[in-house]
Amino acid sequence: MYTLELVCLGIVALYIAVRLSRRGDESPAALLTRFAWLSLTSALGEDSMIRVHGFYDYAPGWSLPIDRVPLLIVLIWPIVIDSASVLAGGLGAALGLPPRTRTIAILTAAVVFVDAWLIEPIATQSGLWRWHEPGLFGVPPIGVLGWAVFAGCVVWLRPFYDRPGPSAASRLVRMALASLLALCLTHAVLIASWWGLLRWLSRSLPAHGGIIAAWALLGSLALWFCRTRSGRFVPLADLLVRVPAAAFFFVLLVVRKAELGAQRGPLLIYALAFALPYWVLVLFRRSPPAFVEK
Repeated sequence: MYTLELVCLGIVALYIAVRLSRRGDESPAALLTRFAWLSLTSALGEDSMIRVHGFYDYAPGWSLPIDRVPLLIVLIWPIVIDSASVLAGGLGAALGLPPRTRTIAILTAAVVFVDAWLIEPIATQSGLWRWHEPGLFGVPPIGVLGWAVFAGCVVWLRPFYDRPGPSAASRLVRMALASLLALCLTHAVLIASWWGLLRWLSRSLPAHGGIIAAWALLGSLALWFCRTRSGRFVPLADLLVRVPAAAFFFVLLVVRKAELGAQRGPLLIYALAFALPYWVLVLFRRSPPAFVEK
């Protein structure tokens, strides 16, 4: 576990270094402050989810737990959300949507939703954490929904806590209120979703069904990316910086053979579907040819 944790820490450090070099108009202090706020809010969010709902818990081998959540997971959350919001901005431009906060928040939630369907099954089957409700590869739908809702909430609230104020104290108050609101919204959505629908969908699902669904949906998305050349709206550096984190989960499929057992082959086929639309964004970046009427 220590080796995996060190690799994850290196991925976090690499991402922060790249983002500091490509921060745009955002100052280094503002970027690091936002990352610190995301880490703290994520820690409160995960810990409260585990304590209130009890749907999952982390393996005991993790180092430096903060109550129920490992410190490293707390550091990873800002990377997941920030990289998804950057990608969401490009996808919004590809769709012709205005760069409004609500639009970016919804698209960020969608990106994290897809990311989570890759991350959760591999991590769960590798023994990094476990769910107490059944689902595809041991992951219930509400687990993935929780990722997406939380990410969408914190991005939606960014203009509230991130704007300059008359004093540092006033900004700290806004950040505290934003954390409380994000957590309350996430809990409310998950409780409503569970009792309204997801408790009936929380059941073991065959791996082949998940594989077929993943390739059908993500293959269609990749085809759309290819036809519209959506990659031209996302800077290549913003795409490539996501590669180390994604590659980490493919490496897990290689190094955690004993834990994965018979699920290793199906998981690999399943995971490759998630790489397809991403690499289409990387490789097909030129504008589509204009139609010339004769």
